[in-house]
Order: sequence, then C-alpha cells, then structure tokens
Amino acid sequence: MSQVTERKNAVGIQGLSWRECQKDIISLMSAEQVSTVQAIIPEILKGCSPTVASVVNPLISKTESKNDRVLLLSSDTLQKAFTKPFTARVNQFTALGLERVEAKRAAVICSLSEMNFVVTNPARAKERLYTAFSEKTGADTDRALKTLFHELNSGHTKVFTTTLASLFAKASVVSGFPNVTIKPLPLSEGVLVIAKNQSGQGLVSEISVNKMQKVNTTTEVVGIHDGSCEGVINRFNAEIKRLGVKFISESTRSTRGTVQHSANLAEKQKHVLERIRKLNQQRRAQH
Repeated sequence: MSQVTERKNAVGIQGLSWRECQKDIISLMSAEQVSTVQAIIPEILKGCSPTVASVVNPLISKTESKNDRVLLLSSDTLQKAFTKPFTARVNQFTALGLERVEAKRAAVICSLSEMNFVVTNPARAKERLYTAFSEKTGADTDRALKTLFHELNSGHTKVFTTTLASLFAKASVVSGFPNVTIKPLPLSEGVLVIAKNQSGQGLVSEISVNKMQKVNTTTEVVGIHDGSCEGVINRFNAEIKRLGVKFISESTRSTRGTVQHSANLAEKQKHVLERIRKLNQQRRAQH
C-alpha cells in the first residue's frame, strides 16, 4: 500500500535564515539578487518626513539588535505578524501628534522592520515603498500599500516555496531517492519535487499555495509494492522535521494505491507503465 503525508499551512523553517539559503534561491529562481525589505528601509526613511523619522528611528534601532538570526517564515505567518500590531501603532503615533497618513507610514515602516519579507527585485520593492509614502491622501496611501503588500506577499511566497522545494529534495535524497527534479506547477505558485531511485521508484512532493497564501504540501510514495512504503515515508518525514520545517498540522495515511492529488497522477502513470514494461521484459527473458 502506498503512503501519503499531507502538511497544512507552513509556518516557517526553524533555524534557517534566508541568508543561509540565498545561493539556492538565486540558483533555483534564476534571480540576480536577493534581499529583505529590512535592508532597504534605511534608504526609504531618507525620503520620509522628519516627523516620521523621529518616531521610527528609535524603534528600528531596537529591532535591528534583535534580528541577528531571522527565521525564513511563510508569507501567511508574516502577514499575521504585520496585522496584529499595525492598528495599535497607528493609534500610538496619532496620539503622539502625527497626522493619520503619517502615522500609517510610520506604522508600516516599524512593522516591516520586524519581519523578513524576502525580495528578488529590491529596486522594485523600493519603488513601491516610495510610491506608497509619496501619496497625499489617506485613500491613495491605502491603495498604494495594498499594491505593495500584494507584491511583497507574492514574491516572498515564491522564495519560500522554492526554499521548501530545495529542502524536500534534500530529504528525498537522504531517504534513498537521489535523482531529483524540481519544476513549477503550471498556472500556480506551486512546485513539484520528483525524486527517484535507480529502480524508478520515487517520492513525489507537491507544494501548493492557496488564495490566502497558505502553503500546503503532499508527499506520496510511488512505485513501491513490497510493503516498505511506510518505512520510506517515515524516513522522509523525520528528515523534514530535522531540517526544521514547521507546519500547523501533519497527517500520514495509506492511499491503498489511489493517487491523492492530480499533480501526482502523471508521475503515478509513468511508474505503472515502467513497472509493466519491466514485468514484460522478465516474462520474455523466462521464455
């Protein structure tokens, strides 16, 4: 019986900062440069009003001292971390005498300084930040900020899923499947990791992203019919945990030979055809 492990809502990768996986990100995404929004905030502050800078600088200085090692978190986790203190900060800065628009800008900068939104196009991120902070009215600022966060979330999700795919590939190799292919899922932000051994048996991991930017994964054992599926999936899952990948929930079950996800169907069919071909070769050799 085949085995499948489903993981829901990735939180992040414990003990791994984006700097440590920077080379993998650049290689897998064909990116020329990888940076964080944190790194470009000092330059953005130069274009802000003295009032905003005066309330933000002391808070950012405290944040920088705490960010020696920042975990690579999912976009969904970062959004929650941003939303929770944002309104309170707007009210705090308004109470200090800032106009509402200026208070929002200050709150945005402080919140972004506490999280590691990763961008592969720092110049584009700077442009979006400058646009958001140069709008005159509250409504225009809100629209610009909405566009900014849409791009930040989308770009960061691509970085996160790419890094996740790299770790799933490493776990597959440790589990005995050294021939790994990583490819994007058509018409989505997802990634497919296909790992095989010399016998054509494999592990197929689908990394998907839903409309809420939550990252889910499904790993299925394919082409193994000798009862060792459970051991294979257990080794893989143990390695994923050792690599520090954290999800809200995880479950493993038998598939009874039924493919669980459409992205795995083509790979399952390939394994079935390969098995039939080898059986036919064996029968011909015996006769």
